This record gives sequence, structure tokens and C-alpha cells, in this order.
Amino acid sequence: MRRSRESAPMRALLVLTALQAYWSVRADATPMQLDPLVNALGRLLGRNWNDEIDRPDPLPQALRLLAAHIEIDQRFCREGLSPTSVAEALGISVRQLHRLFERGGESFAQVVMRKRLDLCRKFLEASAHADLSISEIAFKCGFESLPTFYRNFRQRFGTTPREARDLALHETSSRARSLTGPNSPDFRSTEWAV
Repeated sequence: MRRSRESAPMRALLVLTALQAYWSVRADATPMQLDPLVNALGRLLGRNWNDEIDRPDPLPQALRLLAAHIEIDQRFCREGLSPTSVAEALGISVRQLHRLFERGGESFAQVVMRKRLDLCRKFLEASAHADLSISEIAFKCGFESLPTFYRNFRQRFGTTPREARDLALHETSSRARSLTGPNSPDFRSTEWAV
């Protein structure tokens, strides 16, 4: 369909209105909510942007998601980890990064939180780190707020960090006692058939 010159100012006004609407809702909207707006904007501009933005080749998307996870794994305990810093490291926009994670079923923040909490739990359960306080472990694993750490730890594991540590240390000492207790086998006095 051929457009007349008279419709060009109207199209420009519609594009500006659509862009203003997009920028005002994009931070809080899901991709499904933005799709109609992106499609409408694309139609106004004479191309289907949604095909280019939402349906690229899945292999590069999977590789980008893997690269994002690798970048997070290398930096999740350090200050300054943000969607912006990871997107810059990968050479993509922050919105593209968030879309990659949305397709994977977890948001960027959820992935970082899960990795930090899992590492904290490993530290808490390791007897080699029993000399570290819970707050030291939380800060070493990238948490900047103890209330945030405690709330998320309890939500993820169903227990407090102190309870998780005490249980792990108790199990470790129980195992050690069972190997050296009165009913344990004495391998030194056992005669071995050769």
C-alpha cells in the first residue's frame, strides 16, 4: 500500500506517541505485554521489528545465555555486578539480556541470588569455614545487606543460616563419632586373609 505525503506527519506523530508509551512502560512490562506495542511501532515504521527482536536464531540466544551465566559465575561475589555490566561485557543491550533470562525461566536477579545463596550454604556447611561468622560469609558471597541475605536464605532453604550451619556441623561430628564409637569396627585388630 502506497502512503501519501499528507500521512507522513500523522505517522511521525503516531511513532512519537508509541515511542513515549514504550519508554514509559518498558521497565515494568513483560515481553508479552510489550509485543503489541513493539508490533504497532514496527507497522508504523513499515517493518516487523518483532520478528527481528523476539524470534532470532535460537542457537546464538542459547550461546548468549550461556555466556551471561559464565560472566555471572566469574563475578557474582564481587561488587558492581549488574545487568548493565553483564550486558556491556556481552556487547548486548540490557533489555536483550533480560529477554535472554526470561526465556530461560529465571530473571537475572533470581540467577544471581540463587548462585550467591548456594555458595553461602556451601560455606556454612563446610567445617573448614566454621571460623567465619555468618555475616562474613554473606558479605564474601556478594550480599550487601544482611536482612536481604537472611530473608532470602530462609525462603530458599526453609531454615535460617544458623540452623543450617548447626545441622551440618552436628551431622559432621555425628559421622565422625560413628566411625570411632564403641560399636565401630576396629580395622587394626581384624585379621586380613591374604
